[in-house]
Amino acid sequence: MFCRDNFIYFKGELIGLTILLIFGSFGVLYSIKHKKEPHKVAFVIILLFGLLMVFFAPPLSFPDEAIHFERAESITEGVLYPVKTPNGYHVHDYFFEMNQAKSGTTILDYNFNNPINDSWGYWPASTNTPFYSYLLSALGILIAKCMNLSVIWTLWLGRLANLLLYAGFVYWAIKKAPVYKIPLLFMACLPIAISQASSFSYDAFIFACAIVMFAYFIYMYKNKFKTKDLTIFFIACLLMSFIKPPYVFLALSIFAVPKENFPSAKLKKYSAIVTFAVFVIVIMYFGNFFNQFIGASQHTTDYVLNSRNASFTAQMEYIMVNPTAIGTLLLFAIKSVFDVFVINSTFYHFADFKGLILFNAIYLVFFAVFSVGYQHELNLSRKRRIILTAIVLLVYFSIFGILYCTWTPVGASYIVGIQTRYFVPMFPFIPLIVNIKHEKFEDRDDLFLTLIIMFLAGLFLLTISHYY
Repeated sequence: MFCRDNFIYFKGELIGLTILLIFGSFGVLYSIKHKKEPHKVAFVIILLFGLLMVFFAPPLSFPDEAIHFERAESITEGVLYPVKTPNGYHVHDYFFEMNQAKSGTTILDYNFNNPINDSWGYWPASTNTPFYSYLLSALGILIAKCMNLSVIWTLWLGRLANLLLYAGFVYWAIKKAPVYKIPLLFMACLPIAISQASSFSYDAFIFACAIVMFAYFIYMYKNKFKTKDLTIFFIACLLMSFIKPPYVFLALSIFAVPKENFPSAKLKKYSAIVTFAVFVIVIMYFGNFFNQFIGASQHTTDYVLNSRNASFTAQMEYIMVNPTAIGTLLLFAIKSVFDVFVINSTFYHFADFKGLILFNAIYLVFFAVFSVGYQHELNLSRKRRIILTAIVLLVYFSIFGILYCTWTPVGASYIVGIQTRYFVPMFPFIPLIVNIKHEKFEDRDDLFLTLIIMFLAGLFLLTISHYY
């Protein structure tokens, strides 16, 4: 990782490492001093390490960031959903100037200070994800345009807006939760979460909604709640399920809330009805019932699907004719657990970083130790642990199912496109399911907070060693 040939710009790396030392030291000191206010600690940690990724990660170098940037950029022009033309999708020419991610071009390699021009070109890909997941990053680009800033500022301000969105939601969520605050902080500060929150990816919005939803679940589990709490819980679930439908199963966690915490028997009954309604709405949404009214394009990734011989309709027809394929695919998903979360886990996400395997392995141990041993305040009954386990399994297998139907070649006996980040929204359930509250970890918040920051420092070190 730190071999001699791995450093191109010694001065730039030295500056980056110096900033990391300052940010890391401040983060540790602040976290220990304010450990009784986890919402503030999480906000500061996310901003500190998010800012490093915002400004040091090369333009459009995060996974799929080019497509997400193109989508946010089109929203600044008033196009809420992309419109496909015979040549592709309209995009400003400065997009091509920045889209050098594959070559790892940094601001030290290329002058990105050219003005934003009004000339247009075409890009073959876009995404039909709901526009609201891009509003903040689009606002960042719009500010750069209105202030006549250079090209690079469209990237930096868009990323920064996404980061602030995520940090703000996390602050709100952890403050709302009456207990389980440090585990929420831990999950919000996963390297993969902060990495994605520092990019144009809609993952920032998904992870933010997941933390908010889970915080309200904890609140309802511990307290007698109001109708507005239940409403926010379901809205957060809907918003992220419109982006990735498997997350709709997280709504089932309402059945793990103690019945005595419901304000009335009527509201408990209504919550079950609303849960059913949420499933119906998500199914109708992805069945194109609503898309005909909002004009969302359903062909934004045809160029990828055609190259892979992937087709939802053809895949479903194949399964209907060959129902035994379901068993084969379930077995594949079960066998993939070790691969997704151990062998090819991407807690740091950048799949080609030197040293990544070691970082992932060590972090996996840290995640497991924290989940099993941390002394949090909740002690769920076996019944409720079974409910949450069932939800986790439903999310897990449905993600494989969706990717098989939409991204995998027709008739394949395997599933492509699985990434660890898709499972992040269900991670907060893990400590509730497996925790045994080991006495050795009692009152060890200082240690865990310090380790969280150390692993986030690793995220930045990977970036520096890979690109600079």
